[in-house]
Amino acid sequence: LVGSEMCIRDRAGPIYRGLRESGEEFRILVLPDHATPAALKIHTAGPVPYLLYDSRRKAVRSRPYCEKEAEKTGILVPEGQRLLDRFLFKGV
Repeated sequence: LVGSEMCIRDRAGPIYRGLRESGEEFRILVLPDHATPAALKIHTAGPVPYLLYDSRRKAVRSRPYCEKEAEKTGILVPEGQRLLDRFLFKGV
């Protein structure tokens, strides 16, 4: 696992499981504070992958959580406040 995948498993995973067990609807937004492409192994100023989960919606498919897979989606939110707006107000 790359660092970002370990973060999902070790930190967000227990939160996710606890929320699922509550039976309540919930949303989770997970993202790093900077990009660290595995090929470079250094911090960069590039876009970061994010995971936006909504318990009310069925997942279309599962992908590894990393810069390479995020780039394949073609989804780019260049301004952080737009991502937060999407999380809080517009749905997945």
